[in-house]
Amino acid sequence: HPAVKLNTDSCVLQCVLSAHTCVMPDNSLWYNKQVSPVLDVDATLDTNDISDVMEYLHSCNRWLPLGLKLGLFYHTLQRIELENVNNIENCRIAMLDAWLCKQDDVGLKGGPTYRQLIGAL
Repeated sequence: HPAVKLNTDSCVLQCVLSAHTCVMPDNSLWYNKQVSPVLDVDATLDTNDISDVMEYLHSCNRWLPLGLKLGLFYHTLQRIELENVNNIENCRIAMLDAWLCKQDDVGLKGGPTYRQLIGAL
């Protein structure tokens, strides 16, 4: 079993993409039973993929730092926060939508791919 020292969302996403059993930060095991279809971690994602991406980030409450790491500007993330006050789920969705639409410096960070998402997590 690979020793993983990342947050839960990153571990789950890595397991989903690699079809491995992972040791989670709380020492529990997470096993990806869906071996097929294999995802291309370098394929460019778009807004049609938002529900798939959201599935892997269901517990990610630190959406603003994640957005920064993905190449979104702070003022873009501030606008998202102001438009969705006290609603982390809507903030997370709006941030992912901006990322998938390649706003700000997303293209310079490698564009919206699962590999970029794993790296940012």
